[in-house]
Amino acid sequence: MSRNHLLCSGFFGISALLTLGTAVALPLPNTAQSIISDNALGNVHGVMQSNMAAGSNNLQANIANIIMSPSGQGAATSAGVEQQAGSANPSSFTQQQTKILGRAFQGANGLMSINQAAGTSNAEANRIQVVMGAAQPVSNQILAQSLSGISSNSKNKSTEGGPSSQVVVAATAFHNAGGIAQVNQTSGSGNAAANSFALGVAPGVMQ
Repeated sequence: MSRNHLLCSGFFGISALLTLGTAVALPLPNTAQSIISDNALGNVHGVMQSNMAAGSNNLQANIANIIMSPSGQGAATSAGVEQQAGSANPSSFTQQQTKILGRAFQGANGLMSINQAAGTSNAEANRIQVVMGAAQPVSNQILAQSLSGISSNSKNKSTEGGPSSQVVVAATAFHNAGGIAQVNQTSGSGNAAANSFALGVAPGVMQ
């Protein structure tokens, strides 16, 4: 049985195509493009973390803390993200696209953290914190996540003759996937996106 995988991230008129272990450069009309397609990362189990950026001055982070404390004696952990991109100048790209297509992540199971960016000065972060055997509920404080403001004169609106921005997740992607899925997609300039997830499992529940 053949399996096709496509992870594509390109900018300044060039995209990198990875398929069946072969890298091919494809010319594009001044496009910033980040694509996960075909059967990429399908039926993968465990921890899947992906950062893909096409353009310039983009910031991305995936952080996961998993603590085991079966006795319930307590566990202390923290996960923080602080990001600050430079000034978000108007994009020079005519097209900015982030896409998850085909049957990407089909049947995947576990922890999936995905950041996709196309353009300039975008900030993205995913954070997960799980405490197995937590004696107390997880507080709202651990959901706090700092994404410093990005100063920009660009309002990232489509104007006549301006850049075209597009984000796409196909209906067939993530089919039959299970677990925790965090997805950030930004196309344009000066965007900030974040996902935070926290879970505390009380002692005895794991038995």
